[in-house]
Amino acid sequence: MKPKAAILFTSGTNCDFETSLALKMAGGDPVLFHTNDLKNSKSLRDFQMIIIPGGFSYGDHFGSATIWANELSNSLGEELMRFLDSDKLIIGICNGFQALVKLGILPGLSGRFSVESTLTDNVSGKFESRWVRLKVNPGSPCIFTKGLSEIEMPVAHGEGNFIPKDLSVFDKMIKNNQITVQYVDENGTPVASYPKNPNGSFAAIAGICDPSGRAFGLMPHPERFIYSHQRFLNKTSAATGILIYKNAVNHFKTS
Repeated sequence: MKPKAAILFTSGTNCDFETSLALKMAGGDPVLFHTNDLKNSKSLRDFQMIIIPGGFSYGDHFGSATIWANELSNSLGEELMRFLDSDKLIIGICNGFQALVKLGILPGLSGRFSVESTLTDNVSGKFESRWVRLKVNPGSPCIFTKGLSEIEMPVAHGEGNFIPKDLSVFDKMIKNNQITVQYVDENGTPVASYPKNPNGSFAAIAGICDPSGRAFGLMPHPERFIYSHQRFLNKTSAATGILIYKNAVNHFKTS
């Protein structure tokens, strides 16, 4: 049986169809689910995954994904908690990552809906769109990156600069191996400076998971590297973005 994924979308999101295709290619069963339909939260209980894709929800007014995070909290808060307390998965990509952080689901150190970090303006002061190299933390409990080491994906965002609330949050993330993917240079060394790090993110953070590894957020777009020809200078034999989705699907085949 194919794991069923609810791909949420709303006004301003623009990656829902690509995400749906990626999950289908990975062997999952995606269903597009508009935020307006979230009043009946029971409709999500048959799903094994929730995917919050990228874009510019509500034009990113009042900050990236701020309005969407508030809407999801009011409409789906209890259902999201049930997902996280069971063996189900949640992934937020770009705008979706911003939503999970502003919901307080990530990094998830002090209880649910406790905001402990933010994603703010790129240090360049402009929208950044380019391919980046990422190093995967082999000790991370993240289910989505299991077995991966170095991967490439494109970024496309104006507010990807991850900043923890304070150093105690960062220390806990380090201790729990929650820093899942980092921006690195050609030698695989994490880089905090622009432009190898496209947004100047603290500690080169490109993506994090919660302590359980079932909730994951990242700024790069895995759905934009599901075919090898999408990367003109690709030196690998396969697209690495699709592997994120395959890991999620395989989790339900083996669990």
